[in-house]
Amino acid sequence: MEVNNYRPISLVTNFSKLLEKAIKSRIVSFFDRFKILSKQQFGFRAGKSTQDALAKLSERLYQALDDSRPCLCIFVDLAKAFDTVSHELLLNKLSTYGVRGIALCMIRSYLNGRKQCVSVCDKYSEFRDVSCGVPQGTVLGPLLFVIYVNDLLASSDIFSYADDTAIFCESDNWRDLRIKAENTLREVKLWFDFNLLTMNIEKTKFIIFSCYNVGRPTYTTLNIDRDLHITTTESIKYLGVIIDKNLKWDIHIQSVVEKVRRHLCRFRYLTEFLDLPRLRTLYIALVQSLLSYGMLIWGGALNVHLKSLEIIQKWVLKIILKRNREYSTIEVFRESGVLDIRRLFFQSLLCYNHKNEVEVNYLKHCYNTRNKHNVPLKDRANKVIGQRHFIYILQRLLQRTPVSIVQIRKFKEFKKNLVQWLLGLDLAMVDCVMDTGSYLPA
Repeated sequence: MEVNNYRPISLVTNFSKLLEKAIKSRIVSFFDRFKILSKQQFGFRAGKSTQDALAKLSERLYQALDDSRPCLCIFVDLAKAFDTVSHELLLNKLSTYGVRGIALCMIRSYLNGRKQCVSVCDKYSEFRDVSCGVPQGTVLGPLLFVIYVNDLLASSDIFSYADDTAIFCESDNWRDLRIKAENTLREVKLWFDFNLLTMNIEKTKFIIFSCYNVGRPTYTTLNIDRDLHITTTESIKYLGVIIDKNLKWDIHIQSVVEKVRRHLCRFRYLTEFLDLPRLRTLYIALVQSLLSYGMLIWGGALNVHLKSLEIIQKWVLKIILKRNREYSTIEVFRESGVLDIRRLFFQSLLCYNHKNEVEVNYLKHCYNTRNKHNVPLKDRANKVIGQRHFIYILQRLLQRTPVSIVQIRKFKEFKKNLVQWLLGLDLAMVDCVMDTGSYLPA
């Protein structure tokens, strides 16, 4: 590993952690009360996750593709973002947002006067002063970084999870789209320069999204200035999910298949020593966690792409149950008591709905789907790709989910009842919810 890839970690006492938690609680309460932090920032915030960031980004992408609007997305990579935060700029921003007086002096003291050294095999280097950056490994550090980049997210088309930033651009034609994207990129680069953050040009990429290869623009770069540009790519990993130019999700699904495949030998070995309940627990921790991550976004992929995932899941379960390859698939899931791929997707959809009471911005309306359970949001999208967006599949699923389950308020109880219902869900209903063809315009 290169020396430049190492990051300093702050060693903090337990008392300091308690004090930081108290300070963080007060700052978060203040920022939430006055709604200072951007809704487009999903990192290190209560009730927000990488899934929420991916959901919002995918919403814009699917909407543009369904409306046949040219669009692209720039995925920005920052070099050592947490380590290069300017203390003075951060303190100025805190003051602008209303953190002043004793509170600001306390944070100034928290940032200044720190020292760091390198430890290798019980040998220590000389201590050096830390002149910039927020302390990593602390309670306050991530929050301070989120505050530092908050004004970058003034545009509703910039989505961020801490320093992982995606910029969405759309226009009426490909020529205007390039002009808009380059202007946006210059503005963002200027913001980074002013705030002493470094954009990693080599790792910053953009993807041109389209349902078809015919008519796709031929340009492969976006220019920042005469000597500086970023290049295009056909797929990129963003927040743990591989996004491809056609939103087919086949590359990501194959990546998940390969990760699950690595566990096959482990389970073959463990079946000799562990009983079924323990093997099931390991399956949920090691395999189901891989299958379900980001599934809200890519779970609507075509069956031809999901097939390989279904096969590897059944393979793992048959190893756990010590059944041969020809054993009934229905019996495998009944005996193991776990959800198959499509039912896992349904679980992700309904849990997301329970948490968010989905705001269907995609449809230009806002519905409380928990209270208006039987009110259809919109009958159909314009294209098959639009019908594959999770909002439409969720809509069809809600129309078939028992009201008694949807209206459960406590999440733990809701999830328990939901899993039981999904385990007994008829295969024909699963196919009906997932079928996009019957929902397209005549």
